[in-house]
Amino acid sequence: MATLYVIGTPLGNSTDLSLRAIVILTKLTYLACEDTRSAHRLLMARAITSPKQYIALYQEKEQTETAWIISLLQQGHDVGVMSEAGMPTISDPGSYLIAAARALGITVVIVPGPSAPATALAALGFDGSRYLFCGYLPKKESDARKHIATWGDKILDKPYSVVCFESSHRINETIKAIAQAYPHHELGICRNLTKMDELVLRGQALELSEKILPSDGEYTLALFFSRKRLPR
Repeated sequence: MATLYVIGTPLGNSTDLSLRAIVILTKLTYLACEDTRSAHRLLMARAITSPKQYIALYQEKEQTETAWIISLLQQGHDVGVMSEAGMPTISDPGSYLIAAARALGITVVIVPGPSAPATALAALGFDGSRYLFCGYLPKKESDARKHIATWGDKILDKPYSVVCFESSHRINETIKAIAQAYPHHELGICRNLTKMDELVLRGQALELSEKILPSDGEYTLALFFSRKRLPR
């Protein structure tokens, strides 16, 4: 039986694609991708020119496409699954397909790559020993504020970070909501990690809420809870 390869992709810098991933992508014919256009651009950037058949695997289509991908695997075709950036299943498609493959005894091989939550914590200098990843905040502002308010209830008694993604269109409002709930906690803001215009800010939430951030790009936020004061 064939193999399903779960392939990590760069967050924004194509040279972060691992040598192992390049070797595997070169030999694959079938690629299930969150965004087929960005996948094709990445492969071209790394000179991977072997013919590919791309399968769109964005969230709304994952369950319907899984049956076809499983049939390809059962016919003996290796298949790769890729996010637009980072690791599949981390606020991206892939979990349904991977679980289905494992349930049928299909070999699943992980080809690890960058992950935005871990990269953000390292870039900010936050202790990553324990952290809670919340994915994307709720789209409705009132729901997002309620969600943010629960962070402290869960983790104020021990050092911990909360990491989340946020839309660039709502980033300034979200920073203000975090500052209102936790004004003196250390907040980290990461925009376009690993890209040429990467932005990394760290400071008290109240201070950072006074900044006006660009309303484009990819944002990862981290809020640090600790009884000890972090170095500034």
